[in-house]
Parts: sequence; structure tokens; C-alpha cells
Amino acid sequence: MAIENELKYILRPEAFKAAMEKGEVRKIEQHYLGDGLRMRRDTANGETSITFTFKRRVASGLVEIETHISDTDYALLFPTVTHGISKQRISFTSGDEHWDVDLFETSAGSFVMAEVEMPDGQLAPKWIPEFVSENLILPVGTDLEWSNAAMAQPGALEKAALRINHLIELLA
Repeated sequence: MAIENELKYILRPEAFKAAMEKGEVRKIEQHYLGDGLRMRRDTANGETSITFTFKRRVASGLVEIETHISDTDYALLFPTVTHGISKQRISFTSGDEHWDVDLFETSAGSFVMAEVEMPDGQLAPKWIPEFVSENLILPVGTDLEWSNAAMAQPGALEKAALRINHLIELLA
């Protein structure tokens, strides 16, 4: 059992370009099947992997279990998808902390969300990359409104982009 311990940060779109020096850009497609189940298609350099994930909130946190699945299993499960989200991702590790930087592009604009996965019980990252601190718009922590599952709901990603663009205008 793995308890997910992560914090999220909403960043200005230019943060993604700065993050590119940390790792390669991957295309991520996440498809939700309901009841805490998800499939993620991850493509980089022409190579694709597919991960099946189960997530469930329990008293001590969020349990996340992942396993790789075949193209055949993906194709069999795909007709049961309820909603999905696409993004570009850059990932890197610093010590025992793992960072993912995601670029979301919508008809309403684009925005970047960084998340740091930390060891169980750790309350804050030991180190925050400069491109995160310099482009920070909103620290959202563990707010479920900013989960990928919530933003994958129809219209939610566009609504988030509009909200973030408004915040950027207010901060200018």
C-alpha cells in the first residue's frame, strides 16, 4: 500500500519552458473509468507505456496502486471511459522528492501545475525549484478541486484556465 503525499502549485505558462531543462517532455493522456480507476497513456520519444491506477481515500490518506497494462487491456477498457484529460509533462527527482510539471492547453488558455510527491509524513518540500517560486500564482496544496480527475470533468479545465488567467491579470 502506498499513501500518496503530494502538494500542488499553479504556475504561469512560461514555467513549463523553464522546466524543460530538468527533463524530457512527455505526452500524457489520462482516462477515468469511475470508482477511483484510471488509465494513463504516457508517450515520450516514440515509446508508449500504459498504467492502470486505483486510488482510494482512507483514514490515513490517499492510497494509490499502479500497474502497467497491455495495449489490448487498454483497448478493452477504453469503451468504459467516463472522462479524460491530456497534458504535457516534465518529471524529475530531487533527493526523495519527485516533481511533475504539467502543461494544460485549452481553448480558454494554458496553465502549468507543478506537483511534488514527498515521503509519507513530510509536510513540505525540502527544496522548491526556482522556476516554481518565480512563476507561482497559487499554491493549491491538496485541494481536490485541482486534482486531474476533477479537471477532467467536461468544461472544468477551461474554467480553471479562465480562473488562472484572471489571477494572472490581477497580479500584473
